[in-house]
Amino acid sequence: MSLSKAPAPRAAAGALALLVPTFALAQGATPLEPVVVSASGFEQRITEALPHTTVLGEAEIRASGQTDLPGLLRGLAGFEVAQNGGHGAVSTVFLRGAARNQSLLLVDGVRVGSLTVGSAAIEQIPLDQIERVEIVRGNVSALYGANAVGGVIQVFTKQGRPGTQPYALVEVGSQASRRVSAGVGGSLGEGGATRYSLGLSHFRTEGETAIDPRQAPGVNPDRDGYRNVGLNASLSHQLDARHRLAARLLLQDGRVQYDSAFAPTDRVNLLDTALRNLALDWDARFTPGWRAKLSLAAFEEQSHDVSRGVAETRFDTEGHQIEWRHEIDLGPGQAAVSFGTARQKVRSTTGYTAQRRDTDHLALAYQASFGPGQLQAALRHDDHSDVGSATTGLLATGWQLDETFKLIGSVSNAFNVPTFNQLYFPGFSNPDLKPEKARSVELGLQAAAGASLGRLALFRTRYRDLIAGFPATNIARAEVEGLEFSGSTEWAGWRLRASATFQRPEDDQGETLIRRARHFGSVEIGRNTTQWRVNGQLVHGGSRSDLDFGSFPAARVTLERHTLLNLSGAWKLAPALWLTGRVLNATDERYQTVLSYPSAGRELHVGLEWRP
Repeated sequence: MSLSKAPAPRAAAGALALLVPTFALAQGATPLEPVVVSASGFEQRITEALPHTTVLGEAEIRASGQTDLPGLLRGLAGFEVAQNGGHGAVSTVFLRGAARNQSLLLVDGVRVGSLTVGSAAIEQIPLDQIERVEIVRGNVSALYGANAVGGVIQVFTKQGRPGTQPYALVEVGSQASRRVSAGVGGSLGEGGATRYSLGLSHFRTEGETAIDPRQAPGVNPDRDGYRNVGLNASLSHQLDARHRLAARLLLQDGRVQYDSAFAPTDRVNLLDTALRNLALDWDARFTPGWRAKLSLAAFEEQSHDVSRGVAETRFDTEGHQIEWRHEIDLGPGQAAVSFGTARQKVRSTTGYTAQRRDTDHLALAYQASFGPGQLQAALRHDDHSDVGSATTGLLATGWQLDETFKLIGSVSNAFNVPTFNQLYFPGFSNPDLKPEKARSVELGLQAAAGASLGRLALFRTRYRDLIAGFPATNIARAEVEGLEFSGSTEWAGWRLRASATFQRPEDDQGETLIRRARHFGSVEIGRNTTQWRVNGQLVHGGSRSDLDFGSFPAARVTLERHTLLNLSGAWKLAPALWLTGRVLNATDERYQTVLSYPSAGRELHVGLEWRP
């Protein structure tokens, strides 16, 4: 693995070296270590996860000052977000340089996303509905199947905890924005056997023009607003010591106004997006060493493109899935077998030549610790009704060098199925496409002590049968190799977080893949006390290329680098009442992550938060 064209990775190695001395300062702190499930399928402490994993809980989400999932992810190691405008505009996530349909989003364990474009509308998921986010970087197709080449983002909506926890927030701010959220969670019955949560959220902003009229003079120069309303609910009941039932529901409706360079100047274009997600689980512990989980789920994403005075265009995806997983303790390790099926269907005003995809899978997983060593292995077979079957595998190992440092390595392969737009869209598709394939290797060094955790990862993924062009064909190859660093610590009451990514995402001609930067990163510092909390984040994105589709053939252009300063804080006015404030893009940086689509400028928001 070589990064000779990117000398900047030495800065990431230096960042880890600078972080290590703080470990000694944090030795006295022994915070409760987060437990993750996304990295292996088993519950494990985050320091035991062999894939490079990050967990963001409610405290981190609230401190970020962001309102939606793209804003939260931007600045994390490995993550880039390209957005066609401001709040609510279509957003694309690139995780370790992987394309939008090569990274997987799960909501409460449910695979979500549109069959037509192959990815989920992450811009429609507000943080008011989220309790925790787990991020697994790297190729984990052997755990999750298609779309998990770059990694997995798993979102967990809010659920009840012992006691009663009501909350409410009212906020106003720039661009005539209004934000309201309220909810309650808690427990009932003897020993809190029944837990519940219910939350409502609303966000609205008048926004700015979605396309810069100076770059596209034919667009409507008016403001392009956005509104989002949502509901989340959860209910679980512990039947007895061995059996538990749970249900989670997420409903989101968003409407964003956008500009089109190919429509009359005075036309108002609207995109309505609705997300529906229902997850039902039965957890059973038949014996102390045998746990089973039966999961049933339904998901729907509705996308309606409405231009006033013009007929509506509809792209809807609905899906159902069922999975039964069994975990067995095997002395030094754990083994799991799972099997399931998923049924997805497209309903559209466009005449797709196929409307349904069925997928069956069988998966095996194993993890164990042997003294200073760790082992993780996974094997999965997926059978798709329209594009055939594929088998993927993962083998990872870790070796604890001493109390602080652990050496980690992994190899894996992956596949990614074509989207329905690539396979079946009339006039622009190719029904003979084969799934994309990829092979990945990774070498990492983890440093953990007290409240400090750092991870340095050197990775490479090589793609073949990459899908490209119009109509799409399997002619391209690509390679993404890079070095990424993430670290967090606490010192003298302050939280410190940092990340840096240096990568070379290139096609077979040596061209950098569009809308990907070769370097980006962030630094964050914050503190909470009984009377106040503050947080500051500096996010840097390097320059990247895009295509100017206004020319023929489409010419490459460069989007300039940018640096954002985000600030947030709160002051306690009364025992349960906080005055909140946040400033996003405090320096009013003007930048684009998609050609002609300006990102939001400076935003100032103030509000009142009630949390007894």
